[in-house]
Amino acid sequence: MARRGLPRAGVALLAGALLVSCRGSSGSSGPGDADTAVTTPGPDSADCPARNHLAAEFNGRQRIGVEMPVDYAFLETRPGGCVPLRFNPCEPVHYVVNSALAPPGALDDLQEAIHRVEAATGLTFVNDGPTDEPATMNRPAAQVPRYGKRWAPILIVWDHGAQYRMEPTNPAGGQSVPVDGVRVSGVLIINVDATAQDHGRSRPANGFGEGATWGRVFIHELAHIVGLGHVARSDEILFPELGVQQGEAVFHAGDLIGLRILGKESGCLTTPDPPTR
Repeated sequence: MARRGLPRAGVALLAGALLVSCRGSSGSSGPGDADTAVTTPGPDSADCPARNHLAAEFNGRQRIGVEMPVDYAFLETRPGGCVPLRFNPCEPVHYVVNSALAPPGALDDLQEAIHRVEAATGLTFVNDGPTDEPATMNRPAAQVPRYGKRWAPILIVWDHGAQYRMEPTNPAGGQSVPVDGVRVSGVLIINVDATAQDHGRSRPANGFGEGATWGRVFIHELAHIVGLGHVARSDEILFPELGVQQGEAVFHAGDLIGLRILGKESGCLTTPDPPTR
């Protein structure tokens, strides 16, 4: 049931329209990498970070038998079901921005949202500058002609959401792409036609204030990009119904626990080598 404000936001909003094929093997780990723990605790172990914290939905589908976690949730885990998929926190996370359709103030809100995610995770985001790359179905995780012999940076783009099956009340959606158990790329589409209320004409406000604001949308979506899923507590930023929240758009206790586990606190990973062509 839709509520007043921005109804639902999250990584599953594209309903599979932007799914990128990836490999699911566990990959290799260097000495001292935190992901070496993947072979020790099982999914029912008290030492398992994802125990009782697996998102109930992913890529637009409900996971059978999985209840929505209360305070924080992980979208995906590595093989074994215990360790959440994440970016390598010991390397910068690169992104590019297609702002051709961005409204006034949008880039300032995006930059502040990125700073807040950096503070919560310890990740470092690097802006590789503007791009004219459009959002496309099945965006490749590597694009050598455009970005060289590396993983494609996360694409952040403002566009008309209808062509990506996004309803007018759906403000944004996207996902990151794992390869060999490590997130390496991604895409985030901001719906320039989004309205703040069902069948209304108002737009989300700029800034990080109360209710339906673009700042709230951005920190919610970026948390999805780094690996968090929806939760049941309405005061957490990862609650699906953003418009019902009170106060400034900031991460709360559950959000922060999940983001720390996805970030630098959990140690380095070994990023797989990108294709060379």
